[in-house]
Amino acid sequence: MKKRFFAVIIVLLLLLSACAAETFPSPVRGTWEGRVYTSRFLGLSITVPANWDISTRAELAEMSGLTIFSMPHDGHPINSLAWESANDEMIYEFHIVCNLSLSSAQIEFGRISGETRGPSETEFLRMMGEGLQQAFGEAEVDINISPEAVRLGNYNYYVLRAAVAFDMGGGVVIDMLNVFYVSFQGNYMRSITFYVVGGEAEFQEILGMFSQI
Repeated sequence: MKKRFFAVIIVLLLLLSACAAETFPSPVRGTWEGRVYTSRFLGLSITVPANWDISTRAELAEMSGLTIFSMPHDGHPINSLAWESANDEMIYEFHIVCNLSLSSAQIEFGRISGETRGPSETEFLRMMGEGLQQAFGEAEVDINISPEAVRLGNYNYYVLRAAVAFDMGGGVVIDMLNVFYVSFQGNYMRSITFYVVGGEAEFQEILGMFSQI
């Protein structure tokens, strides 16, 4: 199911190859101390509970098509070599998953390039919503895009919520809420993604793990 989400995002990043060619500082990786992640660049700190699994750098490298040697170091800018090595246009900052509910959260930077302005964040999310509708097939999807930017850490993000009810048969229905925070700057996109088994209350509980620094 998540592979379908990733496929939608990657296709949309290819459509964004016409974003502005202005020069901005490269994203900078956060650092880990035990189960606490801190990013001065994003202005966020996340304390990961004991019942959540944290993906290693090597696992993220394998998942995103990178070699571990091309992955940027903690606390240092993502260099051009790492960008060019990201065959799927994404560099994953981290991925965490609850080993009880299977809800998850991740931060990634998407590389976009070109010389003319591409679609806005809201237009990007609208296209993403259409892609999710197709990816979910016959499942009922309730999609909502924030009309105004939402502040999280150092940046303003536009937010897409996609609530889906999966009929598993036998009267069993599983609710899932997919939340995408997206912000563009120069030739890259910041995104924070939540895959929540449950609804808004469960999402707010996970969001509570994030704090501003």
